[in-house]
Amino acid sequence: MPVVRSLAIGYTHDEQVYHPTYENEFLFGSAFLVMPQESTSLFSKVYFPGGQWYDLYTDSVEAGGKEKLIALSMATLPVYVKAGSIIPMQSLVQSTGERPTDTLTLHIYKGPDNSFDYYEDDGETYAYEKGGYYQRTIRLDAGAGTITLEPPTGSAKSKFRHIRLALHGFGKTTLRLNDLEAGADSGKIRTDNAPVNDIRRANDIRRRGDETQAEYAQVREGSARAGKTQGEAEKPQTVSGQGGPAELADGLAGTSCGNIIPTLVLDNSPDKIVINY
Repeated sequence: MPVVRSLAIGYTHDEQVYHPTYENEFLFGSAFLVMPQESTSLFSKVYFPGGQWYDLYTDSVEAGGKEKLIALSMATLPVYVKAGSIIPMQSLVQSTGERPTDTLTLHIYKGPDNSFDYYEDDGETYAYEKGGYYQRTIRLDAGAGTITLEPPTGSAKSKFRHIRLALHGFGKTTLRLNDLEAGADSGKIRTDNAPVNDIRRANDIRRRGDETQAEYAQVREGSARAGKTQGEAEKPQTVSGQGGPAELADGLAGTSCGNIIPTLVLDNSPDKIVINY
């Protein structure tokens, strides 16, 4: 299956995807719906295929199976994320020799049941052929209200010490990790309602010396003040996340609306992890 896909691959029996008006729309993987537009256009008619779609920049939700006239901007490319998507992201690296920061962010968009197989290997040798890899299945179970990280397989360890879950569309919710309420003094779990730009900054840090390391440490400790582009930071919450729209996907988004989304930070344990929402 190609990474860049015609809508006809995922929605073969939807007549609208063959209409010339929407011929430039495409899927990027299974999660992203991309709608290229002429730079001189101010508005455009677009089509959302079946399902629900989150605006990448605002988290507003569009129902599928409909056309819509949308406003365009030179600052942003229209991109939408399919409900139920699980999207792992690391910090920006400029070469294969550069290491990311120690936190993997999992963006999870509330929606129907879904699963994602996360995979790592050393990227250099054939050790994966002898089991030298790290693979972990992540499941979203809408009926049970759970997000599950299954125990990893393979003999290698993950390069990420921590996992940050960014929960899109979950609204006000009390999160529980293996029946322990988020924010309790477990040493393994914390919720913090981080402003959008701070989470994005933590995912987009380049290792440039002490200044960058200090910025990253601030984000990891929940101060969420990297760059101070959003004003005074929100303090970490000890109970439920105050839901709100917006998280910018690293590498695709160029602006921030400064809204708050519930996030959860936990140790990358090899044990089975179950988050109830």
